[in-house]
Parts: sequence; structure tokens; C-alpha cells
Amino acid sequence: MYYIYYPYVLIISMAMAGICYKQKKPLWWSAVVLFAPVTTPYFIVKSEKKGKWMTLFLLSFLLVAGAEGYIWYKEYKQDQIDRLHPVDRTAIRLTNIIEANFSEMNAIMKSLDIKDTIASGKKDIITSKDSIKRGRILIKQSQKATKQFAVLVTDYAPYFQKTHQNWALELKNFYQSRHMVKYYSTTKQYLEEFEKFLNYVQTHFEEIRNHKSRAMENYDHYFIGYRRGLDRYQKYGNERMKAQMALTNHYPELKKYLPEKIQKRAVNVWK
Repeated sequence: MYYIYYPYVLIISMAMAGICYKQKKPLWWSAVVLFAPVTTPYFIVKSEKKGKWMTLFLLSFLLVAGAEGYIWYKEYKQDQIDRLHPVDRTAIRLTNIIEANFSEMNAIMKSLDIKDTIASGKKDIITSKDSIKRGRILIKQSQKATKQFAVLVTDYAPYFQKTHQNWALELKNFYQSRHMVKYYSTTKQYLEEFEKFLNYVQTHFEEIRNHKSRAMENYDHYFIGYRRGLDRYQKYGNERMKAQMALTNHYPELKKYLPEKIQKRAVNVWK
């Protein structure tokens, strides 16, 4: 705590010293402000008439108070986690990784707009390819975390049962379900097919824009591969959402541990 407060008080005191020097006020005012910051508004009112410094002080004070409050809240939450059993801490850490990765993955899938990408130019193609690479990393991290979570729950099943944490057992079963396995695999396939398509368009960009027949024939081949990947991704993505909704309806306490739902219309198709 007080990571920002003490430097802020020192800055306020130095500013008060500058005001006192400029306006020929007693310099000891700044010393009082340093050791009793609550007196700052009083000395500001005595040193000016227009209220400019008072406005700056109030704005800066609100910012510092907000920042300190945020830091306190983060430390409080971390302290709550540190008090937990090591098994619980590990379980929470892994579910947080999975949830954060799904959230970022959701944003990536929404950004992969094929119509805007091809129409805008090569720069957006490169951006989409970077997003695809990031998506692969997130999937790999999520799969690793889900596997670690499943091992943890299996190894410590008696502990979770003894502490009445059946949510962990249900969550492990969901992570290992066919819906999640197919979702991961079809997402990877979709990203792979999309990348192949983008690589071809990037290489033959001008011919495609000018509708050269040979380039367009191969374009259709890669586009069909992309569409198949997209259809499979959406199919199993929807199945995962339905399975997750059914699970959370039966076990509402699982909502805070599960990733947010990927929206059905994640991508716009260029027709």
C-alpha cells in the first residue's frame, strides 16, 4: 500500500514550496503539507484567488485515491488466494489461464473478418496472419492448462470430495469431454485453412484483384478449404456452447470457472 501516496505527497509539498516562493508566502507551508497533507486545500485557498491549483489538486487526489484503491483491491484478492490450500490455488490459477485465453481467443476470432481483410490490402492480411499465430499459441496454452487441471483433480479427487468441491470434478469432466476436444481440434483446423488461404491471396494479390482466371481457379480451391474449416469450427463451437450452458444450468457455481461463450457469428464470410 501507499506505493503512489508518499511520492504524491512529496510532489504536492514541492509544488507548494514553488507556489510559496513565487507568491512570497511562508516556505514552512510546504513543510506542513509534507507532514500533514490534509492541510493542502487550506494553504492552496490562502495562496490563490482563481482556484486553478485547487482544481489540479482535487483531480490529482482523485486519481491517486483511485489508483491506491485499485492496488489495495488487487492485493486483497491475492491475499485471499494465498490463504487457500495449495491445491485450491493451483486449480484457480489453471482455470484463470483457461478463461483468459478463451476471452482473448474470442476477440481474435471476431477480428478475423475475411471480407475486410481481402478488400483492405496486404497489410490487413499480415495482421490476420499474426492473429492466427497468436490463436495457435492460446489454444496450445489452454490445452496444456486443461490437461494439468484434469491431472490435478484426478490426483486430489478425495480432497475435492472431502471439501465438498464437486465443481472441480464436473469441470474436469467437461474439459475432457468430446465437445471440448472437438472444439480445440476444429479451431486449429480452421486457423490452418484460413492461413493457407491468406498465404495464397498474399502471394497472388494483384492477380486476384484483377480477376485473372488461373489465379481465381486456385483461389476457389483455397476458399473452399477455408469454408470447410469455418463450418466445422462453427458447428463444434455451437455444440460446446450448448454443452456449457447445460452444465452451468445444472451447476450454476461453475459459471465463474468457465470461459465466456464464443459468439456464433464470429466471422463474416466474403461472398
